[in-house]
Amino acid sequence: MLANCQSANTSKESSALIKGRNMYHIRGCAACHGIKGDGKGDRSSRLNPPPRDFQDTNSYKQGYEITKIAETIKTGVRGTQAMPPYPYLSKEERLSIAKYVYFLQTNTNAVKTKITQ
Repeated sequence: MLANCQSANTSKESSALIKGRNMYHIRGCAACHGIKGDGKGDRSSRLNPPPRDFQDTNSYKQGYEITKIAETIKTGVRGTQAMPPYPYLSKEERLSIAKYVYFLQTNTNAVKTKITQ
C-alpha cells in the first residue's frame, strides 16, 4: 500500500513539473532566464540587471522557496525593472512555474532530466 501511495505521489509531482516546464516556456520565462534557468536566455544580453541564475540562491531578492518564487512572479521585483509582474497568471499557473524554477534551482542537470508520469 505504501508503495502505491509513493508511486501516486511521484506521479503527481512529475505531472506538476511537466505542467510547470510547459508554462515556463509558454509564458516566456526561458526567453530571459534560459532553458536551463541559468540566466542566459535569448534576451538576457539586452537586460540590465541580467536575469537571475536560479541555482544562485544568494541572488534571490524575495526568497527562493516555492511560495516566494510564485509571489515574485505575481508582483515582480519591486523598485526595479529587472523582473516585471505577471499578476494576470492564475495562482495555479504561478505555483506550477515556481515548482519548475525550484526544480531548476536544485537540479544541476535539470534540462537533461527526463520528467515522466
